[in-house]
Amino acid sequence: GAGLGVAAEPAANGSGTDHAIQLALSGPARIHRRPDGKPELGGADGRAVSAANSDTLSLAVTGRSIVGCDVEPVVARPSEQWCALLGGERTRLAELVASEAGESADTSRTRIWAAMECLKKAGLPLTTPLCLGNAKPDGWVLLSAGSMSVATFVATTRHSNGPLAIAVLAGDAHAGV
Repeated sequence: GAGLGVAAEPAANGSGTDHAIQLALSGPARIHRRPDGKPELGGADGRAVSAANSDTLSLAVTGRSIVGCDVEPVVARPSEQWCALLGGERTRLAELVASEAGESADTSRTRIWAAMECLKKAGLPLTTPLCLGNAKPDGWVLLSAGSMSVATFVATTRHSNGPLAIAVLAGDAHAGV
């Protein structure tokens, strides 16, 4: 019911996230940037927008409800560094995700980091509780934050040097967290 549009394209083509946003909208749009760089759509249709990019991939999501997205390269870091980035509760969530999804700790920690970035881009506090919904056999890991869902997937593209954690958040901002 969120009316999501999602688009991903190689960042190497130099078009940046504005082109990915237009692809997610299935057409041209006036895109404005706030002083913090967050994109907003011109016009009165009320659609929300979020965009992210890595060195190799531009990602955009649009919808009628609150949205957020992120793409992060999976990076190996010492456990102490991950714990400092994620905090204790989110580190334990990453351990659960690693166990349920059958993946490395660095992969699950990067998933959680990307989900946290979605929360931030959606304007939610970083302290918003994040819970594991389920880990699907096809590689999708679904997380929840109150009435919002964060779908995550890890993939390697032709243009990436390694796996990328991709996260998309959608939900009802008025239902509460």
